[in-house]
Amino acid sequence: MNKQTRLRHRPTLRATLLPLLSGLMLAVLPLHAAGAKAPAASKPAVATTTAPAPATSVAPAPSTSTAAADQALAKSAAWLRAAPGLEVEFAVSVRYGMGGDSSRTQGSLLMGPKDRFRLRLPGYALYSDGASLWEHRPEAKQVLVRSVLDLESNLHPSGILFRYLECKALSLAKDPTGKLLELTLDPKGRIKTLEGLRVWLDAGTYAPVRIETRDVSKNVSLYHIQSARQRAQIDESEFRFVPPAGSEVMDLR
Repeated sequence: MNKQTRLRHRPTLRATLLPLLSGLMLAVLPLHAAGAKAPAASKPAVATTTAPAPATSVAPAPSTSTAAADQALAKSAAWLRAAPGLEVEFAVSVRYGMGGDSSRTQGSLLMGPKDRFRLRLPGYALYSDGASLWEHRPEAKQVLVRSVLDLESNLHPSGILFRYLECKALSLAKDPTGKLLELTLDPKGRIKTLEGLRVWLDAGTYAPVRIETRDVSKNVSLYHIQSARQRAQIDESEFRFVPPAGSEVMDLR
């Protein structure tokens, strides 16, 4: 099989990432809105850790005003935009509406300025240094390299996260422990695949801790942010991928 034949039979970037990223990246908000200021270098990095997540969806608590919900959403966005970079460890569990089956996966995401990011999942990795994009499949020993311009806007982590910020805040409530704020949002009109969205924020920092989504097929997904660490400094090498020895590299730049 020649190179062109192999490429025709490879899953596209959309087919590979859309099912995961369409929900997964809602767990992390964008870092670089226009005018956002980075903190001074002397400020320490901030980390948040979520408590063990429930196996099923969480019942809503009594809500407060829409104005309070708007304020909480704005404060959460401000926290996540405060530093040049953000490093997140996450777990995702999905309960499917048809059949009642479930699945779970874990991963990590590092985001920096100017289209730089690094996404790692079991058996898959995606790196971008702002110019080139590396897609690595360890089991197949394959690396696909292309221009970052080929990454469709609706698959870019930043683009998906901005859609979270654009959702309408409906209500805000405190959980029984008082440590988390439950923010209910309306994704309709912004995220067509979802009909329900709730975000739990740290009551002190307004950092996102847990997200629950319900899509139009009645699948319920719980996104657990195990840690979220602001990065005041990020080495450029963290966004560049060096193919392991023996890898088949297909460079389409």
